[in-house]
Amino acid sequence: QPYRLEMGTKIEVKGKINLYDFWKDSVTKALNDDLETNSEYLVNLASEEYFKVIDKGKINSNIIK
Repeated sequence: QPYRLEMGTKIEVKGKINLYDFWKDSVTKALNDDLETNSEYLVNLASEEYFKVIDKGKINSNIIK
């Protein structure tokens, strides 16, 4: 049996077509809330699958992969 829900799984949650769409705004806002200034860096240590949930155009810092 599957033991986890993949981010790209086609599932409708609260009008969103998948988990990326469901989480995108919340995760992006939470990261921006934690970044104090535009001079800070966001270091991406996530897998490509999970990093795709972030709206990179709305992040208020430089992103280092």
